Amino acid sequence: MMEAAFTQNTINSVMHQLRPYNQPVLDATQAAARAITIAVFLCIGIANYAVFGTKLQPDVLLNYSGHGLRRLLPRRPALALAVAVKLSFLVNGLFTLPAYLYPYQHNLWAALPSQSPEHRMNDQRSFAATNIGSLAACTLVAVLVPSIWKPLKLLGGTAVGCMAFVFPGAIALSTCCNRSHAERTAGDRALWVLGWVLLGVGLLQAVASIASQFI
Repeated sequence: MMEAAFTQNTINSVMHQLRPYNQPVLDATQAAARAITIAVFLCIGIANYAVFGTKLQPDVLLNYSGHGLRRLLPRRPALALAVAVKLSFLVNGLFTLPAYLYPYQHNLWAALPSQSPEHRMNDQRSFAATNIGSLAACTLVAVLVPSIWKPLKLLGGTAVGCMAFVFPGAIALSTCCNRSHAERTAGDRALWVLGWVLLGVGLLQAVASIASQFI
């Protein structure tokens, strides 16, 4: 749930819509976005499990095929529903893609040495070339990899696990270490424990995810 909340919404692409903004407005917006994200993920997961049970695939779109829906519906309604679900997924991806590409490029250029995100993203040729290259690479992976579940599981257990657990844990520990032992309060000690717990969970998840690819 933490991973879903931290990776499925970003405030950078909608900052201009919140002006004039202040910290309480930003906090409320992020809290609402995370609550909605968690609620949607829970509804999707519970509803699909209720319908397909133990036959639920890791990639749920595989269940929404004419063959997969035949045990629930007659042939024509099953085929119509399968087509509608696939088209809805395609349209949703096309509409949400710009919201992902902007923060993706900003983070990409910020992570590379001697690069200015603002300069690169204001250069239309560079912005377009990076987007096209990234989409082409994703398309190639989608064609060559037989199951999308393995790369997603690896990504979720490593990069996303770091964002959701390791980095917050490191920040919590850094906050505590900046104070002397005499200045630390009970809240600081609780934060110190929480930091180590988050670090441990994140690292264990990463190790388990990597190991599962070879077992």
